[in-house]
Amino acid sequence: MDIAETPSRNSDALIELTADVVAAYVSNNPVPVGELPNLIADVHAALGRVGGTAEAPPADKQKPAVNPKRSVHDDY
Repeated sequence: MDIAETPSRNSDALIELTADVVAAYVSNNPVPVGELPNLIADVHAALGRVGGTAEAPPADKQKPAVNPKRSVHDDY
C-alpha cells in the first residue's frame, strides 16, 4: 500500500458513506431538488469532522481543594 493511496481511499470511503446517508435520507423524506447539493455538502462535511482526530484540551494544573497539612489532624 502506497502512502499516497491512503488519503484517496479515505476520501472514496467518505464519498460512498455520504452517498449512502443522503440516499437513505432522501428515500424517506421529501427534499427539494434545489436543496440536494446543500444536503450532500452538509453530510459530507459532518462525516469528515467525525472521522477527524479530536484535539485534546490542554491539561490545567490541578490544585488541591484543601491544603494537605491542614486536612490532617491528631484525631485521625
